[in-house]
Amino acid sequence: MVFGVPVGRFGQQKVGTSSAAQKISLLNGTGTGLSMSSIQSSANFKQNNTCGVTLTAGAFCYIDVSFNPTSIGIKQGRITVVDTASGSPHLLPLPGTGY
Repeated sequence: MVFGVPVGRFGQQKVGTSSAAQKISLLNGTGTGLSMSSIQSSANFKQNNTCGVTLTAGAFCYIDVSFNPTSIGIKQGRITVVDTASGSPHLLPLPGTGY
């Protein structure tokens, strides 16, 4: 699995508000279809995705991620993708700052 960006960057966001969503692509770069077990975001971040249960070889899906800080300060979140590809789980860092 390959994320379309190495890091999701959110910058500063007012506490109690939600940033605009960033669309992050996820590529199945293997030669076979993959079963997707879960896609989760850590605290202070929300995600919606188009990945479904399986992702065919060479196909993309998309994860929309928004930053929703609940307190002031630097937040180091992540997206975690669990699937049948080698190296699973796959992690994408999501830094942001609540103000």
